[in-house]
Amino acid sequence: MRSLSPALSAAELPVAGEISPGVTVVVIVDGWAADLQDCISRVLKHTSAKVLMLDIATDESSFVAIEFSEKFPDRVSVIRSVKLGWSKCLLALIRAANTDLIAVMDISTLFDADALAPLVQLLREDQSLTAVGWKGVNVDLENNWFTSSDAVGEVDQLLGYLLLIRREQALNTPPHKDARFYRNADMEWSLALRESGGKLVAPNIQLPITQGRHHGYFDTDPQYRDKESRKNYSRMLQRFRGKTSILAPRQ
Repeated sequence: MRSLSPALSAAELPVAGEISPGVTVVVIVDGWAADLQDCISRVLKHTSAKVLMLDIATDESSFVAIEFSEKFPDRVSVIRSVKLGWSKCLLALIRAANTDLIAVMDISTLFDADALAPLVQLLREDQSLTAVGWKGVNVDLENNWFTSSDAVGEVDQLLGYLLLIRREQALNTPPHKDARFYRNADMEWSLALRESGGKLVAPNIQLPITQGRHHGYFDTDPQYRDKESRKNYSRMLQRFRGKTSILAPRQ
């Protein structure tokens, strides 16, 4: 049986040197090998983007990631890491990516054609934008910030199914260090980006994407999922609730 390389500690994780124009799709590998295979195969088929995976898995998905890097050495890289929480994984990926644009993506997001090209075009043509994404939401002010509703155009928050962000701004305003789980942490990160002056857009276009099963939600221990989700949301409310000046303009 093939063996895996030793996992790097957080202090050993690489940081990119020279940054070039381009796009790197970053993915956290933590199980569900078949879905990882499908997701990455579609990215490689439909786009010209690089792929960078942070492998924290303990199953067959680690070998799927390695096989991609061996088959596509010019496009796919894998970093094997000790187990880290969501925000620390994402920050490690952002630091290691050597392109100026980074596509944060969940393996449940399945490309049917090039879904990155329209997002890349938006960031290239409008330097005022910090990030663009597939799905956006706005805070429900009438519900005291406890819920959000789907929105397009300039938005308060982008969801982590697929979002494209400028590397420099992602490093300047990274996800919160205490976000161990993804849920609500993407929304918290969005508000932090807006507070720092960032502009977020969910374009009103139909991207060629199929939504697969989101294992992070449906197949995570419910007690852990709900506990960490509440932590993220409570922290977000404590920091941002009432700061309407950072929100997207309302019609």
